[in-house]
Amino acid sequence: MISSLTNPTDLSASIIAFTALTFAPVPIPVPEPVPQEAPEPAEPDGQPPKVIQFEGGLYNSLVLFNNGEVHYAGYNGNNAAGDNTTTVANSYLRCGYARTNKTGTSVLRGKKAIRIASSAGGDGNESCANYALIENADGTREIWSWGYNGYGQLGNGTTTNNAVPTKITTALAGKIVEIWATGGNYGQLYVLTDIGNMYSCGYNAYGQLGLNDATNRSSLVLVKSWGVGTSRVKKFICGGGNTASHLFVQQENNTLWSWGYNGYGQLGHGHTNSIYAPLQVYTGGYTGSTGANVIGTSSGSAITDCWDLWANGPQNYAATYISRGSAVNSTTAYSCGHNGQYNLSTGAADTANKSVFTTMLVNNNTTLTNVVDVVGNVGSGSYNGLFLKRYNGEWYAGGYNNGCAGVGHADNYNNRQYQDPNYTASNNLAKNNIQWPQAFDQNYVRIIQRIANNSAGQTI
Repeated sequence: MISSLTNPTDLSASIIAFTALTFAPVPIPVPEPVPQEAPEPAEPDGQPPKVIQFEGGLYNSLVLFNNGEVHYAGYNGNNAAGDNTTTVANSYLRCGYARTNKTGTSVLRGKKAIRIASSAGGDGNESCANYALIENADGTREIWSWGYNGYGQLGNGTTTNNAVPTKITTALAGKIVEIWATGGNYGQLYVLTDIGNMYSCGYNAYGQLGLNDATNRSSLVLVKSWGVGTSRVKKFICGGGNTASHLFVQQENNTLWSWGYNGYGQLGHGHTNSIYAPLQVYTGGYTGSTGANVIGTSSGSAITDCWDLWANGPQNYAATYISRGSAVNSTTAYSCGHNGQYNLSTGAADTANKSVFTTMLVNNNTTLTNVVDVVGNVGSGSYNGLFLKRYNGEWYAGGYNNGCAGVGHADNYNNRQYQDPNYTASNNLAKNNIQWPQAFDQNYVRIIQRIANNSAGQTI
């Protein structure tokens, strides 16, 4: 065919045309990008994840790792595991991203939790509500909740359980800095923001939400604007549980406020009537209170030197402990509330409840000083033990001990032994248990955790 062309120019043109026709690029369809889930947060130090917070009770355990994962073990009949099932979690599984063959369980994948909360520690009931404070890449924070919601404690505007973690959408003023929960299945959630605003929701029969009434809430509502600076919230504790939680706030200026259930005087207000809104604590409490939420008239002086505070006791049998003074190694211990098994350690053979803060005594009525930690090893009803640690590293134990119930010494609360050098007839004051050889370390990890239906679980 080429030989029949008489004009070389025609040959060149034909070749060019053929080449253009044969090798022209053919458009190739480009597939749509596949949406990718956010990457898993890496361990901060390159090591296996470490537990940085633990919350739990008799039937439930919620754990936060330093890579932002939240794990759960225990009863799951009301979705406490957040895995879209009601199958008991016999071993720890990851909340919001566990059993991935189930629908809707990857909602927390790629999200980093920086705090957790659980109502489990406030009750012996199996059902509880769980929470995670999530910090996003842009620095914003949000709360996700799941589990039991019979009283609106999940903050989702309903009383319907959440089978998987779901974001709370209530608008709050300021950036969330902390979350707490208590109450077991009669749960409450408390939220604090960086401008000092505290919010709450959930069960409220005794004014636990601090909203000046006894009405349950299913969405977060402002409790009080504590402010910043010397007024900011320094510490918040949830004591008791079940239907009977009581709450304490310690401000930066070392003043105290309390509200909620008060059947044994655990609020320190000089009576046993519940209080429905934060009320400042005075040394003599209040006189003239004749019923629930009747404040009365303050007596004595406002407590303005509280160095630290703790709560102890299952359900309504609760007590509160404070240290007062100007420095960690220069304080005196006080207690109030239930004292049926000498839980308050206020005197020889003294089992009377106290409705104002009363000086604590140890070792044959010596004033207890320099307490830096208080925990409870509790059982059912009013039977709870008491553990205290002093600044010098000494541990003390007291409270219920019938049959050596875990308080670390062999004398029964009904029968102290004569060979005990600190023996006082019919008395079970907190007594020296273990003398640690090392000096107290501010970073020393608690060796005893709340293990049953007590107030909110502790960080380990």
